[in-house]
Amino acid sequence: MEYWRQCSLWLINCKVLPRNHRVTADSAQVFDLAQTLRDGVLLCQLLNNLRPDTINLKEINLRPQMSQFLCLKNIRTFLSACCEAFGMKKSELFDAFDLFDVRDFGKVIKSKIFFQEFLISHFLKETNSKLQYVLMCVCVCVGGGGGTTDQRN
Repeated sequence: MEYWRQCSLWLINCKVLPRNHRVTADSAQVFDLAQTLRDGVLLCQLLNNLRPDTINLKEINLRPQMSQFLCLKNIRTFLSACCEAFGMKKSELFDAFDLFDVRDFGKVIKSKIFFQEFLISHFLKETNSKLQYVLMCVCVCVGGGGGTTDQRN
């Protein structure tokens, strides 16, 4: 199954996306998930689902209506929380514009590779591995990749 589809299912299981969300449709593409995540709201909600009160929801705009300023603020809040609450380094994360602009370049691919390696080496750290998995999926969405995973594990 493609990473982005697994990410979509995991976001549903984490109660961040509804079960009937458009990203679950057979015709859905990686771009649909990228569009869903690009305002940063669901990513912030995800962190609070993984670790309650990680982000003060008053700090984010729940209805940014694709305002670049508000969306980037939400994404940056998410990225800051990844560093502060989950101990990640900025160098391990994508740039806010990478997600908002859904653009493809070297840093995204590098992040994707890092997250794959991180998952393998830190699999027992469940909360962090779940977060890393979502971050990897975001990078796949932004990078347009549709990598697959082996379902035997």
